[in-house]
Amino acid sequence: VDRIGYLLAKHRQNQPINHISIVTIERLLELYLKYTLFIFEDYIYTFNHGMPNETRFSTLLSNLCLYYWKTKKFQDNQQFQNEFLLQYNDELFFTWNQAKENLRIFLLELKEFSDDDIDMDIEYGQQINIQNIHLENCHGQLYSTMNTSSVLLPYVTGYPKVKYQQWFRSTLIRLIQLCSDYRDFTRQRIQMEIHC
Repeated sequence: VDRIGYLLAKHRQNQPINHISIVTIERLLELYLKYTLFIFEDYIYTFNHGMPNETRFSTLLSNLCLYYWKTKKFQDNQQFQNEFLLQYNDELFFTWNQAKENLRIFLLELKEFSDDDIDMDIEYGQQINIQNIHLENCHGQLYSTMNTSSVLLPYVTGYPKVKYQQWFRSTLIRLIQLCSDYRDFTRQRIQMEIHC
């Protein structure tokens, strides 16, 4: 709640949003987090810690909290000027090209900075796959591609053509963001068109 209040105060200069003060927004957020209920097998439960993963509001809150982390610990940090930083829902992925001891110190600082438990998965190597993205260090150059999978064609499954076009467009945009250079993008685009 404090992180959300900090972000709102920073970006809105403590100005109300639609005539609602930032303090009121914080109180409403506290109420939401405290009294979120769910039903399972005819019993009503409340969350002791955390919040549901599948609601848009909780996704927004986790993105805002990660934004707070990214601005405080990553973007304002000189160590991350030439690093790769990726966010997916409530996960952060970053590359590290310094000594392992510096990484250990940074991760300890990150744990101290956070009030919550942080699950960390540390992998070392020249290449890595995260979500559907392949990252590789090829002689000091970052090489990134998107792993595509075959899907059923819209006219076979009855999938609306508009939805398919939106999916294809968003996949192309993601390819543009992830591919290292134009040749990689072209190769990935052709591969995606063949598979889909």
